[in-house]
Amino acid sequence: MMSISPFQPRRTLAIAPAVLLLATQASAQSVSVDVVAPSSVAPGETFVAAIRAAVSPSSSIHAVAGIALDFEVQSGQDKVDSLSSPSFLFMTDGTRVSSVGIDAITGIVAGQWANIAGSNPDLSTANPITLCTIEVTVSPTATVGETIQLIAANPHPAGGVFLYDDANPLQIVAAPNDAGTSITFNASTTMIANPCLADVNGDGVVSPADFSAWVGAFNTNAPGCDQNGDGACTPADFSAWVSNYNMGC
Repeated sequence: MMSISPFQPRRTLAIAPAVLLLATQASAQSVSVDVVAPSSVAPGETFVAAIRAAVSPSSSIHAVAGIALDFEVQSGQDKVDSLSSPSFLFMTDGTRVSSVGIDAITGIVAGQWANIAGSNPDLSTANPITLCTIEVTVSPTATVGETIQLIAANPHPAGGVFLYDDANPLQIVAAPNDAGTSITFNASTTMIANPCLADVNGDGVVSPADFSAWVGAFNTNAPGCDQNGDGACTPADFSAWVSNYNMGC
């Protein structure tokens, strides 16, 4: 199967870039594209959302070669003030974006140049790999307890994620276009939380009653448990709550 990649590899004197536009028949490859974001943020806060791709199984894939997709605020559009342009990490070849709106970024295109003859020793073979990051600014009027869901979507007609075949890195597998490939898009969910983290019960006062409220949040894995902002509810959040309590609000 022949397909054309929507990104253009960087040109070099020694290697014909057109070779990298060839796609190969793929073995079964499942690509999961996830948005990773904080579990909770305060009204008016700006946070970073990361688009990551994971390939399974990874045995026949050398690296993620490129992406061509969109980014959307799936729900909670009225709670978002703005989105930044994507910041690309390893994906630095042919990067471009069609448009950046308040609730969507369309036409995100980027790629990695293959490490052929040592031409790109910085090629990332991480799995999962962070494709890009986007800053999301929450409306200052967003209501505590509401949520924002972010998702990558709408793969380019030529493919959404491009993979270097391990056996022949000059060939590219285009998912979900090539036979045996698929893409799953998974959204993040971020809750609008009380800006005073120590005030777990939300009564507007930092008091010993918030300790009982934190224990309740810990036992039920509720958002108020995450006091250190790492997206997880763990015993470490108790020390973070004590610190937040001592700082006051």
